[in-house]
Amino acid sequence: MMMMYMMAIGMAPQLMILANNGNELVNYIDTDTYWNMRGVAVSVDAMQQQMEKSDLPRKEEATEQANPPAGESNSMESMINMIFQEALRKPKAESINRLLAIKTLGKLKEREAIPVLESLLESKKPFVASCAKRAIAEIEDKKYVPVPTNVEQCSRDLNLLPPDCGVAGQIIFSPGDPDVKAHLRKTVKETMGMYHENYEADPDIQNELNEQITEMIQYFTVNLVSIAATAGNMRIDSATFGLSQDMDPRKKKGWAVAVLRGKYDSKAAFAGLKDMTGNASRPSEMDCLITSDGFAILFPSDELCAIVFTPSVKSIGDFVKNVAKIIASGKGGLVADSTLCKLLAKPEPGIQLRLAVDINDHYRKFPFLEGLESLTLTMQKAEKENTQTLAVKCTGSDADAVGKLTGVLQKIVGNLQNPPRQDDPTVIMPGIGAKIQELAKSIKIRHNGKEMTLALSWKNDDAMSIYMLLGRIIDQTISTRPEDRFEEIAPADEQPAAVQ
Repeated sequence: MMMMYMMAIGMAPQLMILANNGNELVNYIDTDTYWNMRGVAVSVDAMQQQMEKSDLPRKEEATEQANPPAGESNSMESMINMIFQEALRKPKAESINRLLAIKTLGKLKEREAIPVLESLLESKKPFVASCAKRAIAEIEDKKYVPVPTNVEQCSRDLNLLPPDCGVAGQIIFSPGDPDVKAHLRKTVKETMGMYHENYEADPDIQNELNEQITEMIQYFTVNLVSIAATAGNMRIDSATFGLSQDMDPRKKKGWAVAVLRGKYDSKAAFAGLKDMTGNASRPSEMDCLITSDGFAILFPSDELCAIVFTPSVKSIGDFVKNVAKIIASGKGGLVADSTLCKLLAKPEPGIQLRLAVDINDHYRKFPFLEGLESLTLTMQKAEKENTQTLAVKCTGSDADAVGKLTGVLQKIVGNLQNPPRQDDPTVIMPGIGAKIQELAKSIKIRHNGKEMTLALSWKNDDAMSIYMLLGRIIDQTISTRPEDRFEEIAPADEQPAAVQ
């Protein structure tokens, strides 16, 4: 259990890396694991056969295989096999099997497969032509250049958000073909290295690691297959999100909206999720699923999907209708001359994340936003390969407030640049503590009157460390008095009251 817990800690930053290296669901499915679990010996002939006739089990056969005989151990292996067998009888299993066969032909790098792949380049079936084109490029050792995300469309998607946004932003996903197996192996080994400096010399730990890695890859693969076989392959080009000016879940106020743009089968996704989530409805002639806890998913088209949340469960129906109308008309409230749109200028090449906050009195209740007018954050791939940069900019009408925030951040970062204290969790993580210290030294904070900037760059390989570093900075910055974190703890009767 401890090892699985450590792996879970390390998963988040690695998934961030994966999201920056691929935006298509089928590319995250490990083909070796898939065909091994299918019992299919991989070859050019076998893959061509799978493309033409997959020999997937019928519903009755898959159901029988998915239910182990009475008395069989309820192990993780049995559970993984049950999920996999159930996935094979789902509506989109056939199309996913075909795409994985095409993808595997590319990985085999056998030129005899090129003619059959070329015959698919004019296919009208979703994703088949692009998948075949990528496979041919892989066989010929050529770089596959996918269609880039349309940044102009991303800017226009801001108009799909409701009018009273206080926070708005976008994530732009990068096309690619990630090596999921390698990333998962790296995650486990990095996480283990945090707790055991010389774990590689211990054969018992090595054996346990190898078993856990195999199990994790299988579990990851079958769950992705289950999703893809239910809703079909999906590609996400961008996610545009917003929070209302009065967001406060404790008072049942506000809302959050995320609009995903890409390509998918909206009808299949709606049908597949309908039995799993709440009540179906059709606001503005748009398929929609509403849950009992304030969430809703709208399926406007095969290019758009929207996820909606409001803590006021009673008003979710009316709010969903409003969002549906905005998406249907393409006219929300974030017009070109709005503060947020000005802050969110046209995205530059390489941008992965951009976020802006139009800070009003409600948001100034947060201590670290007191005295500020706006905040922007951008993360992008640097020109140097395998490097990312983060830039934060804060402006305010009160130079003293901006200077105070600058001082708080400088103190937090300064403490992180020093060796960790003995009670610091990273002391038991020798592989991480030193890296956090090194990255903290590279942070540049500048203050100029009513403006403050923070800049940082890192390599993709440092994802675990940067995740923990930024988490510490954010955690300590949003505390009521961050400076107290680095002073002697006051007696109980002198400590400030906790923020409610």
